[in-house]
Amino acid sequence: MATLTRSKQPRKQRKALFNASLHVRHRLMTARLSEDLQRQYGVKRLPVRKGDTVLILRGVTLRALGGVRLLMLI
Repeated sequence: MATLTRSKQPRKQRKALFNASLHVRHRLMTARLSEDLQRQYGVKRLPVRKGDTVLILRGVTLRALGGVRLLMLI
């Protein structure tokens, strides 16, 4: 994972993320692949794109399958 800033302050971390270039932000928006897809593509993570099917691992809708409708790279 790329490090944008060495600061521990949340405001400086947010500022670094918002001011990062698009190719850096695109790289930060990655998701783990399932084991069969890892074997197929030979990588563990790929950038998330509109239309991808994802398994939600955090929040209220834990373990729900969903599709990516919008990607906010800001």
